[in-house]
Amino acid sequence: MENNYINIIRLFDHCNIDVERLPIETSRALKIIKAEFAASPNGLLTIGDYVYTMQGVVKLFEQPNFEQIIIWEKEIYENEFVNGILEFNGTRNLEQVSSDDNLSNLDSKYHNYQWPNFYKVLKALVSDEFINYFSLYLSYAMSGVVKRCLVKNDHENTMGSFGIIAYIKPEHRDLALQPIRLFFIDSINIIKNTNQENINLSLKRLQHFVVQGWYKYFNRLPPELIELRYDLIKSLMSLFSFNKKIAWHSDLIAIERQLIQLKGLDEELLSEIYYFHDLINYEIVSKSSKRLFIKRTFIIIILMLLLIYVLALLGL
Repeated sequence: MENNYINIIRLFDHCNIDVERLPIETSRALKIIKAEFAASPNGLLTIGDYVYTMQGVVKLFEQPNFEQIIIWEKEIYENEFVNGILEFNGTRNLEQVSSDDNLSNLDSKYHNYQWPNFYKVLKALVSDEFINYFSLYLSYAMSGVVKRCLVKNDHENTMGSFGIIAYIKPEHRDLALQPIRLFFIDSINIIKNTNQENINLSLKRLQHFVVQGWYKYFNRLPPELIELRYDLIKSLMSLFSFNKKIAWHSDLIAIERQLIQLKGLDEELLSEIYYFHDLINYEIVSKSSKRLFIKRTFIIIILMLLLIYVLALLGL
């Protein structure tokens, strides 16, 4: 609750408050919940993996559209995956999770994202009123998903999370996109500090761009990130100038193979990418031709030696 989402229906179930027949008796429900908190020694109520605060619960009850919120919360709670995305990925304050073990268990439970299901539920609930209430929670959830996916080089689910933006108010979009913005800036800084001596170390730190698939989410970045996207692409292109034998470095080839699939680039940047694409292909072909020539020469020498040996045995 508050800035970090936690579903109230779990608390209602714990307190045996019936939400099947709506609207609920607000004063009676709040009285029962206050009694539960009063019985708690530390003023917090732990249910399963999550921790509720009295302040957060009271704030929810004071919402002018409380009855409508309960309907939304109920729909979300009945879909374990959607609820998990909001609760787990939106949980930045660890006091909401009862232990580090539970946090690890939740990470394992919710790392397989089911985006069609997620968006189907949101689409069924969406309204201006829904977005006004859930926008901040969804921005925290998207931020959490993106952060985890970037760390794991999970390009597909990074891209999958971008649809959440449609349900986030403009003033909350920067929060949702903050992890990817910081990640791009950090990557640019790594490249800026790269030189001929440390390029191998830099490429190890830039494995996100070596793992196949990042071009897909690059092609679907929200408008707020387009300028930073351009700067990062330019920085990635600068890596090729450090390696005179481009074809010998598999990481650079992997990066180039994805740069060539980017869309929406200006002519200047596109021609620069194609220049390195042609150069790499030329290097690869030249290297392959040299290997083939050496291999054929070696075979010819072996055959000639065998022929000489046979002729010697025959006394010719």
